Amino acid sequence: MKPTLKKFYVRLDELINLYNPDFQFNGNYKVSSILLFKEGLIRINEWRSIINSSKISFNDSEDFNLFNDINAPWINEIEDYSLYVERIKEMTINYNSRNFNFLFIYLFIYWEIYQSRDEIRNYGKENPYIPLVKIFKNKNLVYFRDWFQINGVTMKKNKITHLPSLDDSFLNFIDSKCELFGSTGIPSQEKINELWEEFQN
Repeated sequence: MKPTLKKFYVRLDELINLYNPDFQFNGNYKVSSILLFKEGLIRINEWRSIINSSKISFNDSEDFNLFNDINAPWINEIEDYSLYVERIKEMTINYNSRNFNFLFIYLFIYWEIYQSRDEIRNYGKENPYIPLVKIFKNKNLVYFRDWFQINGVTMKKNKITHLPSLDDSFLNFIDSKCELFGSTGIPSQEKINELWEEFQN
């Protein structure tokens, strides 16, 4: 048995039971989910820059997998993704290969497990998959068809914005101030900064 296998599945159960035990998606379309996805792209590309890997277009599941770029000796300890998918299918009938939430959970947990290893720890940066897993916590779906969609909104590559904080209270504050109307209602960087200032006061 791979040495981290039990630890991985224990953490998987904990995370699902805490965040979204019913595997429900799209019950409440949150603006924060869209901003979290964009923040996730920023953080993954920051890591790619650190480890001298080229920036990518995020049009394939492997584009998100930083472990391939880190290529550490312990990489073979990671559970094969296809076996993980089989476990998810046992847990829910809502599995769909176009649902990227499950990939983000997989990568998030393994980053937690290996973040103390030198190949990751020496850079002193936090888990880049945190914002992406918070979309699962929001019970919103990250769906891929030609490009990514969240809450029916297609994510545009040229409209990346940064979140000054991932604090749940701030994310809830954003959702209390912003509402989706089709593809409109997503705050600009200027608006996000204004909301951050308002939240802190």
